This record gives sequence, C-alpha cells and structure tokens, in this order.
Amino acid sequence: MLVTGSERKVLRIVKSLKEANKWQIADRTGFSPDYAEYLCQQLVIGGYLIQTTAPSVNRKYRLTPEGEEAASKTWDQPPYVPAV
Repeated sequence: MLVTGSERKVLRIVKSLKEANKWQIADRTGFSPDYAEYLCQQLVIGGYLIQTTAPSVNRKYRLTPEGEEAASKTWDQPPYVPAV
C-alpha cells in the first residue's frame, strides 16, 4: 500500500506524539475528526498504525515499524518495472 500525503501527515503527527487520538490529529492537521479517524483506520489496515486502546470514542494509535519507516520518507515510489 502506498501512503498518501494526508496519511503521511497522520503518521508524522503520531510519531511526534508517540501516541495520538483522532482529536489530536484533527487539531494539528485541520482535518475533521471523522476524516482523521478514517485515515487512522486505513493506516491500521495497511499495517502502519496499531490501535492501542479498546474500540471507543477516543481510540489511540501508535506507529508500527512500517509506520516509522513511512513517516520518515519524503514520498513513495512504486517499484521500478523496466520496459520490455
């Protein structure tokens, strides 16, 4: 899964805070809390974040090793496939 610019913003915020919820992410990005939650759920599915609290209104997220790597990249590049 390639990480979008919005998802990378979320990863960088979680990295800086060590653990974050949708309200903290929304406050720092200007995204709505619902959109921040959606991005976090997509990042959980992709293996970049883990949910550290039980499902509730105030879920918290932390980076996985893959999330750490993705947060420090400038952009994603698809794998090189030479022309035949």
